[in-house]
Order: sequence, then C-alpha cells, then structure tokens
Amino acid sequence: MRVLVISHQKIWRQNFVRYSSGAVCVLSNVEFVEEGQNIDVVLIDAQHRKTNALFDLIDLHKDKEIYLVSNSRDMAREIFSHADVRGVFDSDIAIRDIVNFLSARDPQNENIKERLILDSLVQGLSNKEISFRYDLPLSTVKYCLSNIYSEMNVRNRTQAALLHGKSGL
Repeated sequence: MRVLVISHQKIWRQNFVRYSSGAVCVLSNVEFVEEGQNIDVVLIDAQHRKTNALFDLIDLHKDKEIYLVSNSRDMAREIFSHADVRGVFDSDIAIRDIVNFLSARDPQNENIKERLILDSLVQGLSNKEISFRYDLPLSTVKYCLSNIYSEMNVRNRTQAALLHGKSGL
C-alpha cells in the first residue's frame, strides 16, 4: 500500500515511516502527486490547517482514499459532511494504530491483517467489532479467522485465543 502523508510535523512523518516497517510505503510531505506515482491512501494531518485549505487538499486527491487526523471534532464533522473523506482519526490516537489500521486494509498484507484480527480476538472482540475496528468487510474477518484456525490447527476462537496466549506470538 502506498500512502501519501501530508503533515507539517516532521516528527509525525518520521514516526509514521518508522512504525510502518515496510508494510505501508510512505511517500513524502508533498501536497500533490506526480504522474506515475500510484497512491492508494492520502493521510492529511488537519491540525493547524484552515478548513478551506483542507477542502483544497481533499479536492486535489479526490480520486484516492482520504483520511484526516484532527484534534477538533467540529472541524472533523464539518469536513466529513462536505467532502469525500473515508474517516477521521483523533490526533490523540497513536501513529502505530493508524499504521495498523491502514495495513489491515491492504489486501497484500494478509499476515498483518491476520495478526491484527488474532490480537483482537484475544482481546475478546466479536467479528462485528473487529470488522468495525479495522474497517474490513465482515466476510473478510471470517475468512481470515478461518485461515487462522487452519494454520493453528484449532476449531474455534477460544482455542485460537488460548493457543495464541500460550505461544506469546
């Protein structure tokens, strides 16, 4: 998955690259994409930006999946209601969680997706809750769980959670 991160905060961009560890390809802090660069997702740090500037950025990348990071619920609500944005992350959420979320959405990252689903299963989340948490179709969660059960040679989620807990994977 190729992600364009637009943020004024250098440390924020650096941490995003550090946590992605190859699972998510982060381009640079450019606000436009040159022809030939295939971008799947645009992540815009909405903090310290005026609403009109955000609408311009969103319009510029309207053919991509767009997510915002914002500390203002009012701004997020306004942008969400007037623009085609897939979701808004609260600025307090850890960058690692954003990377995990985006990685889970990438069909080429089955191992990461299955690990996140297994971790959520161990936490006691239902299939619907896992689906909502990672913005995945319920059928994908069920398919991944079926793969996990097969790989672990177990029959159900309880056995998978117990085995995963014992192995410390």
